[in-house]
Amino acid sequence: MWHNFSGSNLEVTDGLINEFNETVGKEKGIVVSVTSLSYASDQNEKLMMIAAGDSGAPEMPDFTRLPCYGGNSHERRAFGPAGRLFHR
Repeated sequence: MWHNFSGSNLEVTDGLINEFNETVGKEKGIVVSVTSLSYASDQNEKLMMIAAGDSGAPEMPDFTRLPCYGGNSHERRAFGPAGRLFHR
């Protein structure tokens, strides 16, 4: 998972991830690992490289929190909402 949280958002996110890894993740053999990026613009740049098929792009994370700004509508459509990935 990629994100650029800091402060209390980072603490809450890390706590939720740790709780998941120690409970449901452990039970189902799933481990969420985090790559924290300093700036949303860095994350956005890497994601746009991936979407464009840039040969120098990093590997796509399984999950990321998309920055809420930047990019045009065509770029944003390259990625879909996570809601459709989760089932109750």
